[in-house]
Amino acid sequence: MRIAQITRMLPRPDYAGGVSGQVDLLARELAARGHDVTVFATNPPADAAGYTFKLVETAAKTSRLGRRATPYLFSVAAARLPLNDFDVVHSHGDDHFVRTQAPVIRTFHGSSWGEARHGIRFRHRLYHFTMGVTELASEWRATVRVANSSSTQQYLRRPSVMIPCAYDSNQFFPAGSRSKVPSILIVGDLDTRKRGRFLVQLFERHIRPLVPEAELWVVSHDRVDAAGVRCLGRVSPAELADLYRRAWAFCLPSTYEGFGVPYVEAMACGTPVVATRNGGADDVLGGGKYGVLAGDDELAGVLVDLLQSSDRRSLLSGLALQRAPEYAITKVVEQYESLYTAVKDAA
Repeated sequence: MRIAQITRMLPRPDYAGGVSGQVDLLARELAARGHDVTVFATNPPADAAGYTFKLVETAAKTSRLGRRATPYLFSVAAARLPLNDFDVVHSHGDDHFVRTQAPVIRTFHGSSWGEARHGIRFRHRLYHFTMGVTELASEWRATVRVANSSSTQQYLRRPSVMIPCAYDSNQFFPAGSRSKVPSILIVGDLDTRKRGRFLVQLFERHIRPLVPEAELWVVSHDRVDAAGVRCLGRVSPAELADLYRRAWAFCLPSTYEGFGVPYVEAMACGTPVVATRNGGADDVLGGGKYGVLAGDDELAGVLVDLLQSSDRRSLLSGLALQRAPEYAITKVVEQYESLYTAVKDAA
């Protein structure tokens, strides 16, 4: 099958998360299964991908608006893409001006309305509000809409099917041993809806006084100077997988996640997951069956108990490994293949 994938960005060498990572992972798996896959994006894949890449030129680098204009200019450039010869066009955002006779599948990796509602910075909220308007347009023009979670589905106005995000089981799996000292890993920025700074404050004020040897590992471009806090910057997927495998617990206290891929990656490595309640965490953790969902006032106590109880960690690790295979790319790609076939046959 000839499949076009449209995404604004593909992964960078030091960051393979978000929508870009999901598109790259899906395209690689589809190509490995014999499909003719072309990905249209503003940057090439970081390494040999197995699929065809086509550059989308937005003129953002030479524009006075600069790189910040790319989200708006990309949809204009996408309108000129040659897409009619594909069996299916699969868009992952910023596609509201796309023109094609081929059926269009639009995957919503969360909602800009949700991002705007839970954003911390005004500029961030304003940006997502404007992108929410364009999401409405792409929702109405799509042949089929896909939501990555029940939380995302609630923001859509038209019917959708649900296919979750995925992880690479060749990259994320249990191995080796945990760190010698108690460790908590967070993957996310400090001053966004990820609420990394909130976790840092809990660690300083409540967790480390009770577990003095504990460390908090922060994977983010942000920096913070605090006892026991290790700021690791952006890391490669291989380095991230190693951190998941060595951490005693993974915690992401977001106020909003459309899905929350780090939860799944941690679970696939057998690492206990602790989260505050949000739509993505509720879905992935099965409402608390496969990990811990805690209120803000409970979070520090939950993490202290987890660091101090090997039995509790062992139980949650087993539950995580039980849940994770549902999100392996080999499972998720089968759902997309079935959808592609149905849409192509109905065209």
